Amino acid sequence: MNQTTLSTLESHLWEDANILRGSPVDRSDWKSYILPLMFFKRICDVWDEEFEEAVKTYREDFADEHRFQVPEGKLGTPVISLSRKVLFLLTGGVVK
Repeated sequence: MNQTTLSTLESHLWEDANILRGSPVDRSDWKSYILPLMFFKRICDVWDEEFEEAVKTYREDFADEHRFQVPEGKLGTPVISLSRKVLFLLTGGVVK
């Protein structure tokens, strides 16, 4: 799994915040875009924690050991990609 370092994440978040500050989107509307991304990220983190615990306990993972079912290939890394796409749409294509 491709791990994102804390400094990389902070850099992405700072850059995204700067883009939002200059966007035509009203501040009260940001939550409509940001909160779902944060929720999805938390679901991915919980899934990863449960996976690690299942492997530690049973030496394998079982689908019924998870509170959330996340489609294969949709954990973690796509969150940053998704956030960039949302910002691209919010700013009318200003994101680099």
